[in-house]
Amino acid sequence: MSKKLVYVLLVLLCVLLYIAACFFGPIGYKGEREAVIKGSYPLVYLMLNDVKEWPKWTSWKESDPSLVFTPGGREVNIGASFTFNGSKYGKGYGEVLESEKDSLFTLFYKNSKFPADAIMNFQIIPQGNHSVYVKSFVRLKKPIPFFKRAFYIGFKERTDNMLQSDLNGLKSYIESLVNSNFGVKQETFKSKKYIGITEPVVASRLPSFFARVYPKIYKLLDSLNIKYTGPPVNLTLGWEASSGYVHAYNTLRHGHAKLDYLFRLNNQVITSPIIEEYVTSPSQQPDTSKWQTNIYYLIYTEGKGQTVLSKNKSLQDLLKEEEEKRKKELEDYNKNN
Repeated sequence: MSKKLVYVLLVLLCVLLYIAACFFGPIGYKGEREAVIKGSYPLVYLMLNDVKEWPKWTSWKESDPSLVFTPGGREVNIGASFTFNGSKYGKGYGEVLESEKDSLFTLFYKNSKFPADAIMNFQIIPQGNHSVYVKSFVRLKKPIPFFKRAFYIGFKERTDNMLQSDLNGLKSYIESLVNSNFGVKQETFKSKKYIGITEPVVASRLPSFFARVYPKIYKLLDSLNIKYTGPPVNLTLGWEASSGYVHAYNTLRHGHAKLDYLFRLNNQVITSPIIEEYVTSPSQQPDTSKWQTNIYYLIYTEGKGQTVLSKNKSLQDLLKEEEEKRKKELEDYNKNN
């Protein structure tokens, strides 16, 4: 009887200790962290909006080497998703709920190691042309059930640290892009004539687009007995972030990140198109690290020899102006018809 009484008392004590732990455990979770990133806000937005980029800057893979990250069917903007599975993070799912390139990015986040589903927000605030202020918020959608709270003592500290590590990773990755060591020089762009096919294309499908249209272009030139010089090119005439389409965007992130940052830093006005010359053909050199591509950003100048302008317009500003112009033309057309 005495042994049974001791066992009963021990069980009761354990239950009381567990209930006490539940009292001291977290009811829910709300966390926020911030970082100032040296770079341009379109690049910050791009790294958030494209789920394929997440493994390159999040801390998840570093802290859980077994983690497998798989992008979903859609890769950019609202509806883009990914799944992951790892020993530390367990199984999870993320889906983009909101995506505003100048202010806000929201992700639905589900993790088997979390007590409830979560919402993750990133607020993007440009600070002049030199840096971007990024603030990250995370909250659980539901309170943690009372009798599970004991399991999540220390959850806030761990999640806060993960959030800060992710922001630090985003900062390091973007700053490494804008500080990339490659040749940049300014010169007068000589007039050239291009013959090509204009078509809206999802950025991830540019290689297949090139494989389809380049043979058609060369066949047309040969049929017209037109001699062509120079390598094949891509002319980026515009970019719609909401759809992920480019008109005629690029995959050379290092080069474009550096150039975009330099032009913003110097208040220079970029005009379309952005030109990529593929000097090295993929068919000639299968090693992508040895490919050479010349990237040209055309700068609008007010007067011969003037290169730095007092006006502060970026490529995104020009695209916004063009979109507003198209909307007005459509409104005028609807009124008159």
